[in-house]
Amino acid sequence: MNKTWLLVISLSILSTFGCATMPNSSSNANKIVISENYSISKHRIIAILPFRNSGIEGYDYSVTDKFSMHCMESGFVVIERMQLEQVFKELKLELTGMLSKSDMNRIGKILNLDMIVFGTTGYGNMPSMSFGANYIGSGSVLQTESARFVDIASGEVLISIYVNEADPATGSLSEAMYLLLKNKLREIKYKLAEQK
Repeated sequence: MNKTWLLVISLSILSTFGCATMPNSSSNANKIVISENYSISKHRIIAILPFRNSGIEGYDYSVTDKFSMHCMESGFVVIERMQLEQVFKELKLELTGMLSKSDMNRIGKILNLDMIVFGTTGYGNMPSMSFGANYIGSGSVLQTESARFVDIASGEVLISIYVNEADPATGSLSEAMYLLLKNKLREIKYKLAEQK
């Protein structure tokens, strides 16, 4: 039997039982954009504000903590959140992500930062599902994660990441964000090495 037909039949069977998903071809699929003004050697020390929830009020500290760990794995120096919160308290600022350029400059000078990371998580309703007599119910499910790395001095967004598809190996949106960041930084380092 032709290999192509075998693949088509296999995918048809898997998709019938809900075990396979086709890649999302929409324009809002996982994406990372890095400004040409970003410099790996210059933009290293970051502070990550708690990720704000979209669709549910409050902050998502578990996503923030995962992303902090992933940023460290990518080579960034991450300032401890408690230290950041203390500076915000001293400057009488809210952790809302609404910062003026002068506020960012003051925070950057105190903590010796290169960038501040603003993140959001998007939640949506999960439809009710039932299997036979077993009712699972409905609730909110994490559907998107995004992060913006903003230069302290200029206020420019140097790195922007958006994911709405989980990493296939782990089922994690945070892991998908990390892999986009890691691969893009590796690509930049490779280009820099070639130029030398």
